Amino acid sequence: MCVCVFVLVSSLCVCFCV
Repeated sequence: MCVCVFVLVSSLCVCFCV
């Protein structure tokens, strides 16, 4: 299961997987 968050500053998505 992964949760992704969009980062406005870098215009990237950061994902955290469990």
